[in-house]
Amino acid sequence: MLGWRQQRDIRDILDGRSRRSERARDRVHVKALGTARRGYPIEETVRRTDAGETTVSRVELVEASAATLDPALFDLPSDYRPALPQLHGGYDLTRPDTLVNRVQSYWDELTRWARTFFH
Repeated sequence: MLGWRQQRDIRDILDGRSRRSERARDRVHVKALGTARRGYPIEETVRRTDAGETTVSRVELVEASAATLDPALFDLPSDYRPALPQLHGGYDLTRPDTLVNRVQSYWDELTRWARTFFH
């Protein structure tokens, strides 16, 4: 199995056209060895080369079990609170997602923007 992904300009995709970009393209090559049924990977090796430097990541299944897990493993702690989402993505894990914290976060972002705009 071979898989290829190319980076294309969003305008080309929306227009249904294929235009070559002057930028370097991403290229992904997927190679499957053997003819196993689909399921969970037992071993996965990812090699990435960027600017002549190769990085290798490896994930290996160490143990599998058909034993039933204790449902309590999936219960949320009684003091659980979702983390505060940030305006530009990500989360502030130090503050819970409350109305007061959201308003404060938005205010902080607005004042930061105003300072950069007016200075």
